[in-house]
Amino acid sequence: MKKQIRGSIILLLGAMIWGAAFVGQDEGMKYFGPFTFNALRMILAGIALIPAAFVSVKLTGNRDAMRGKNLKRTVIGGVLCGFFLFLASATQQLGIKYTASPGKSGFITSLYIILVPLVGLLLKKIPQWTVWPCVAIGTLGLFLICGGMDLSFGTGELMLVLCALFFSFQITCVDSTMKPGIDPVCLSCVQFITTSVLMLIAMAIIEHPSITDIASGFKSGWLSVLYVGLMSGAVGYTFQILGQRDCPPVAASMIMSLESVFSALFGWILVNKKMSGLELIGSAIVFTAVIIAQIPVKSIKEIREKHKA
Repeated sequence: MKKQIRGSIILLLGAMIWGAAFVGQDEGMKYFGPFTFNALRMILAGIALIPAAFVSVKLTGNRDAMRGKNLKRTVIGGVLCGFFLFLASATQQLGIKYTASPGKSGFITSLYIILVPLVGLLLKKIPQWTVWPCVAIGTLGLFLICGGMDLSFGTGELMLVLCALFFSFQITCVDSTMKPGIDPVCLSCVQFITTSVLMLIAMAIIEHPSITDIASGFKSGWLSVLYVGLMSGAVGYTFQILGQRDCPPVAASMIMSLESVFSALFGWILVNKKMSGLELIGSAIVFTAVIIAQIPVKSIKEIREKHKA
């Protein structure tokens, strides 16, 4: 239980970092195309994590993390996580581009809190029964935070549904890879190197910016790139891996969905974008659902066995 609390706290810190990053992302998009901005932030995160990975292995004394089966698992798992992170980031940008409502984009993206337990069922990982009502309550809260939305469905909405699906795969992949002997910082490093390469290819094909364009954009938007790359990328996603080491994927996905709550809060604090009554109610509902989801409950099978004894 103590380990899960520790993991939940780490994931909560990650959600806070991601929530603040929305402000940086909005600012950064003024100077770069979406794929160029994502490529820069992913490259920065990957570069920062290379020395951090060596330091992590040295400090923990886990030298076997980069040998034999552990090394193979780290590389394969990191590449898969990076691949799904790239797909999620790419489809999110395309979804935002073709969807007029930001609230709609945020809500559909956050639907990974529903998809993660469904993906878990396919892998025969059954969560405790209280998770399902918590997921339903949390989804309602997210809907209120995003201010409601129209029910139209087009290309943008399809991209965002795919984004939520890819994020659920990434979360599940982290859970499957993060076993004893695997260093979380090394796994995060491989993930970002993979995402960086794929994002660079997408940038070159779709946006093909010149070096002059990138330099000019970086001159104006360097602070946004640094924050989103180092904090949201290197620190935030490493916190995700560290937190998921001690927290079940479904509970982890609910905690990470709090980035929507923190996004609204930081928007209020940093750019004076006041929260409406619905957003405040939605935030309270999501927090409540997340807290309830963390409480361990005996399964029906355990209760029956106890009565039989």
